[in-house]
Amino acid sequence: MRSLAFSISLLLASTSLTSAADISAASRIDAVTVFPSGANVTREANAVLSAGDHVVLLDDLPLGVRANSLRVEGRSDAGVEIGSLDVKVMYVGADNSAPRKLIEEQIEKLGDDRRVLDGLIETADAQKRLITNLAELPMRPVKGDSSALMGGADWGNIFNVIGAKMSEAQAVIIETRLKQRALDKNIIELKKKLAETASKQERRTRLAIRVRSKGAGAANFTIKYQINRASWSPLYEARLKTDEGGGVSDLKLIRRARITQSSGENWDGVKLSLSTTRPTQGTSAPVLHPVRVVLVPKPRPSPKKTVYLESRDEAEGIADSSAAMKPQAAPAVGGILSGRRMKMRTRQARVIQAPFQAIYEIAGAQSIPSEGDSKQVQIDELDMKSELVARAVPSHQAKAYLYGKMKLEAGISVLGGRVALFRDGTFVGNGHLPLLTGGEKHELGFGADDGIRIKFSVLSKKRSETGFINTSNNDERKYKTTLNNLHKFPIKIEIMERIPVSGHEDIVIKPLNGATKPSRINIDDKSGIQAWDINLKPGKAREILFGYSLSWPKDRKIREVPGAPRPYR
Repeated sequence: MRSLAFSISLLLASTSLTSAADISAASRIDAVTVFPSGANVTREANAVLSAGDHVVLLDDLPLGVRANSLRVEGRSDAGVEIGSLDVKVMYVGADNSAPRKLIEEQIEKLGDDRRVLDGLIETADAQKRLITNLAELPMRPVKGDSSALMGGADWGNIFNVIGAKMSEAQAVIIETRLKQRALDKNIIELKKKLAETASKQERRTRLAIRVRSKGAGAANFTIKYQINRASWSPLYEARLKTDEGGGVSDLKLIRRARITQSSGENWDGVKLSLSTTRPTQGTSAPVLHPVRVVLVPKPRPSPKKTVYLESRDEAEGIADSSAAMKPQAAPAVGGILSGRRMKMRTRQARVIQAPFQAIYEIAGAQSIPSEGDSKQVQIDELDMKSELVARAVPSHQAKAYLYGKMKLEAGISVLGGRVALFRDGTFVGNGHLPLLTGGEKHELGFGADDGIRIKFSVLSKKRSETGFINTSNNDERKYKTTLNNLHKFPIKIEIMERIPVSGHEDIVIKPLNGATKPSRINIDDKSGIQAWDINLKPGKAREILFGYSLSWPKDRKIREVPGAPRPYR
């Protein structure tokens, strides 16, 4: 314990040297690795050190630095040792006192000029009042004999002079007010500049690096830290190119990334990488604790109350399993280049596939301002073969949709995200890609296939009672689906349907005799979901008979429960 206390005291003494010289250094961002949430930033800083102890101060780190993520490395030929790192939040701002003083003097001078113009307007107003009084003089009553005054004055000339002087005074007022308006505009503009040159104090992170140098020389520091207000999310384009042969087609998956950051620092010309690691989502699995099951005490009897119940159907409702599709607007398409111009190529990212993560090194220097606006960059393009299949659920919609089934190559991982779907160069809508790893299969829908005609018919709906003693209700449903392939090539079609699943031993559900046998049942471990896989040649038609019978006790009613398939009506 004494040795531990002695070591701590030495560490504290070394980090509080009073003789240390402070050296301010500027740093620049060299590289950024962005995670789905957060980012790792690498800065470079240089300083010239003399022999002795120093504190290298960096005041240009953003406010949101995670203090426990700060790491400092260095290179120097002067024998420099890094001691401790001190992190402090402080206010910083530029000193703009000199330009502000100049603008303030200009505003003051314009204000003096305006006050001079105010004096001219006051003088002209006084002249107008005097002239108005002279003009009213003949109308005023005069004491005594006024004949001499009225007879000896040339009022015609007097009124002309009065009119001229009144016009001169009014012209002076108008001209002076126009000058004032121009001065006011200049004053407003200068005040805007004054506000822009105000010392903008902002909170920043100060990093103090305590070092000891054996000799004089230059030192280069590499500072690494993590920030929160940055993220990237994947964007995809899936471009399906079909051919006349059907079956297998080319599929190109273009991987892009949308990057946003509002960390308080601008990333100008940095080496940008994207990582699939999620450092903010925990590092270990949940810990389980024992759980005991105990009996709940019996409730005390309460007085009876009259309760009015709604009908069961109204109280619980019936969930509709069909989802309405919302059409997406197609993006605007640019013009077409003419002539023999070479097609532009997009630079691809360098993909580093580690055992537990993927890193995408974006080509070229990238700049992302700290304003929260998104920036899109391209990662790469994946070319693969896709198996085509048309899928339909006739009982819900008499239309087939084209799907492309793909398989990722080993060593490739795909994060979940939105995908824009193109079929033969035409935008058909948006879909979603889940999280996929190498070797996994997935399928994407590429819109309606108008080359396949589907007709769905209800052949019969019957309800009856059977038995003499133990009577029961019986329902029978029978449907027919007709398929026509209008393509010039054969195509694989999957017809999906479902039958209800019994939830009680007294409820018996059976497929109808003579119905077309499904190719697959209980698809994706969903009871009652069936599929018919059909390879339909061009110009050919095919019929599928489908139905079921359902029986239950006469004195009971049946209803659907959430999650269970509902009978067709």
